[in-house]
Amino acid sequence: MPKEQEIQTTVNLYATCMEEIKKRTEAIRMIYDKKYSTPFPITNIEFMALQLRKILELIALGNLVANRKQYETVRKSFRTDWNAKPIIKTIKQINPNYFPVGVRRKPSKYPKVVCEWENKAENTLTEELFEKAYDEMSCVLHSKNPFSNNEENLLGINLRIVQYVSLIINLLNEHTISLCNGDVLNCTMEAYAPENPQIKKVSVHYFGKVNETEVETILKEKNN
Repeated sequence: MPKEQEIQTTVNLYATCMEEIKKRTEAIRMIYDKKYSTPFPITNIEFMALQLRKILELIALGNLVANRKQYETVRKSFRTDWNAKPIIKTIKQINPNYFPVGVRRKPSKYPKVVCEWENKAENTLTEELFEKAYDEMSCVLHSKNPFSNNEENLLGINLRIVQYVSLIINLLNEHTISLCNGDVLNCTMEAYAPENPQIKKVSVHYFGKVNETEVETILKEKNN
């Protein structure tokens, strides 16, 4: 088990990445709903594409945070990394189970245990869609060559951005992320702040790996 200070640093940095994702998804929503606008339709789309691209990068950076010690052994200059694709490529070498898993809570079958996590596979961003969206937004963010024959459907791009964001929100709303050592981070994106129930804040918790014997002992203690 990592030291308490290391755990707290990991939790805080991961929560910071997720808080920024919430802000950027809200910025996309406000442009899409026409609550705010740039002077031109194309720059609205480019703004949303930029936010989506940064959201994907923050998912990758969250993985870097969760796997920082092992990542550093492979990439000494990790503090300068920002591009999602090489970050993910490096993380996959050290942690094949790196990608966030959307979860929902269900009542536990064990007495005195409130709930359990159940994986949520439907309508969530997958690793394949992550790469597709990242590449797709890259094309939107660069100026078009005047001699190019490729015609982009702006309305189609607009809808795809919103669809990607919906998949991301469904994935991250509550999710777990596996660390290299088998421990897990659980993140709830819209947890209430006790001091002000109107403000929804990100909540991140660190769970250490336990073996079957320890689980049975814990459950037996709870049920006594």
